[in-house]
Amino acid sequence: MFVAVPAAAQTAHPVSNLSAASGLQRLTVTWTNPAGSGTGITEVQVRWRAQGTSTWQIPASGLAGATTSYEITNLMTGVTYDVRVRLFWAAQNAASDWVYTTGTPQVLSTVSLSVTPNLVTEGSSVTVTAMLSKALSSAVTIPVTVSTSGSNTAEPGDVGTPPSITIASGQTTGTGTITTNQDADEDDETFTVSLGTLPSGLFAGSPSSVRVTISDDDKPYTLSVHANPACGSKVSDTSVQPTWFLNLTPPPAQELATERLLVDADGNALVGHGGRLDWENFYPVRAPSGNSLELPRDSSFKQLREVYPGFAGFAFRLRGTPSIWTRCTWQFDDDGGDGTPPPTGDTPPPGGGDPGEGSRRGQIQDAVKRTLSALARRA
Repeated sequence: MFVAVPAAAQTAHPVSNLSAASGLQRLTVTWTNPAGSGTGITEVQVRWRAQGTSTWQIPASGLAGATTSYEITNLMTGVTYDVRVRLFWAAQNAASDWVYTTGTPQVLSTVSLSVTPNLVTEGSSVTVTAMLSKALSSAVTIPVTVSTSGSNTAEPGDVGTPPSITIASGQTTGTGTITTNQDADEDDETFTVSLGTLPSGLFAGSPSSVRVTISDDDKPYTLSVHANPACGSKVSDTSVQPTWFLNLTPPPAQELATERLLVDADGNALVGHGGRLDWENFYPVRAPSGNSLELPRDSSFKQLREVYPGFAGFAFRLRGTPSIWTRCTWQFDDDGGDGTPPPTGDTPPPGGGDPGEGSRRGQIQDAVKRTLSALARRA
């Protein structure tokens, strides 16, 4: 008894010059059919998939004849796609090998956010700016959301309605405002402003969200820090020497003393050779300006991080009024952070006591270590 076995498909010449030209959320795939193939090609088979996925997508209907192009639409922006093409001849039961290429759909523009001021007095408003990486030929509306959940401490009623920001044709920026509301507590609070669902062709840039601190105005003063580079920014060049000054609102009637503490990325006091570091005397806030002197350029980020491993910034407070304080930290390439400064609140960073307490504690610790070492040697 004989069983008929279908003939295996023969291999024919594949396409050449395969390419995928980028368009807005689309790829235009073109190729050259082999010489002499003529009308004998029964079908052109096109497949595509997002890189990193396993499922190939196919056209809704087959491509017949000697077609040499196909447009893939409704693709995701910012994603690279694998594309492959082969030919099939039904009469000869012949198929060519697959030929591969890649393509990335065009991004119309990216959108990033900024918020000023980042430390806003309770009851005041912040300005939210949406920025395009390149101008568009028509106006576009950028939706913005506000979150008081997660690690944020503000309550829903503390923050007003988020805006929809319109960026005019030919422009790269647009602005909107978010109000903050008075509440009964005396805590500083935080909320996060983020991009909403963007229009087709737009892609979220960096930063796509910003955390904002609401400074409670029930305190006698609000202390803020203005730095260069800006607090919360990422520092790639550690040879830079940062500068900053403090601002007290409202301006004091007389000069007030301040204290400074070196902190890590979480706002905790750093550990030095003599134990955990303590608050140290810093420049006073002057009257009637309400500003401190700018710190001289005496130490680079590199030097600070070498002397104090884990260094990320500084905390400042009024001497004798520890509840009035602020913090300025930076992000560094080897930290893996997202650029978002840690929130400030009513609980200042660890460390405290009068200046010099840490050195005395360190001396005691060193004496204990020497005694234990001597006992170990005798044993």
